[in-house]
Amino acid sequence: MKIKLQQSALHSALSRLQGAVGSANCSVEALACIKVEAAAGPVGIVLTATNLDITRSVTVECAVEDVDGPCVVPYHTLARIVGGLDGGELTITTCPHMAADGFKVVSTRAKYAFATLDLDRLPNPAKESESDEIVSAVGAKDLRDIIQWTKFAAEKANGARSALKSLLLCVSADETLGVATNGRVMAVAKKAGSQTSEGFEMLIPQAAASELAKFIGELVSAKALDVAMPRDPAKRNYVEFAADGATLRMKLCSEQYPNWRRVLPQAEQARCKVSASEMCATLRRLSLFASAYELETTKCTFNAQGIRMESNGDMTGQAMETVGAEGYECTPMTLHFNPALLLDAVSSPQADEVTLALHGSGPLKITARDGSYMALVMPCRVA
Repeated sequence: MKIKLQQSALHSALSRLQGAVGSANCSVEALACIKVEAAAGPVGIVLTATNLDITRSVTVECAVEDVDGPCVVPYHTLARIVGGLDGGELTITTCPHMAADGFKVVSTRAKYAFATLDLDRLPNPAKESESDEIVSAVGAKDLRDIIQWTKFAAEKANGARSALKSLLLCVSADETLGVATNGRVMAVAKKAGSQTSEGFEMLIPQAAASELAKFIGELVSAKALDVAMPRDPAKRNYVEFAADGATLRMKLCSEQYPNWRRVLPQAEQARCKVSASEMCATLRRLSLFASAYELETTKCTFNAQGIRMESNGDMTGQAMETVGAEGYECTPMTLHFNPALLLDAVSSPQADEVTLALHGSGPLKITARDGSYMALVMPCRVA
């Protein structure tokens, strides 16, 4: 097969596959490779990579002659070579069989020949229940916002079971909702409406969710993602997203997700409104006085004048600032929080203003003004 395309187009396509390729020193050589084949529709080629958990395909529009079978070429060497070439047209010739020079790249000033692998060595994660799938669509921007606003809760689930390192995505005709929790903090984001007539749920591992957010960010014109997955929840072990000639297929977590609605606090004792940017800036400054940011706590005293925040480090000194707050109508209340979790919970929705609701010694509830975001942060016990 003979391919002619611009260096920039190939470099861009290879960059988009990075998250789905195994490492350069992967024990399974084929997982560090990509498949190159002619596109079935318009003129072009399709590049496919998989690490068994995530599979991505990207279509590149280009001129293709003498079409034959696909070939398998090492990704990391190819990406470094193409990235270092000057811009301009590249001519690529491929061989569908295992060969020492089965993939040749020629530019105006350089020529490279790559050894190719046998196609049978490239894993091809098989779909299940293809004859009975849910085929739907979700808003691309809404889904990306949900992932970005909730990911901090799953990312900090160190040592936790797989379900707590995942994003629970629930889609119905009324809304698209995402939940992430690690037991100490929970984030819930939702967007009104969706483009589906059939509701569904899925549990997406955090690494796959991050790749999905990247996938959405790379879309050029698509406003929605096509979604396909097994209809039977018991067999729902994968999901596939498609848009703009690209596809992303990922394995789903099979564990049972905790009943997150059961932990939502009911008996609110007090609430106040604060500037999100002011509170985040204060937490960042106070963190400079914590000797171990993840382990230290910030003392927060809520009163009618605002929120008095204090940080004490064994070797760094002490710091105190008061954040302005509106609407607090209760006796002063003091709680201690992990400053990293509190900062993430307040900053994630990028809202101008957030409402803080207190529930005694229970979790602090943080909500955005439009109701699209909620986070619960558990206070720390201090001797």
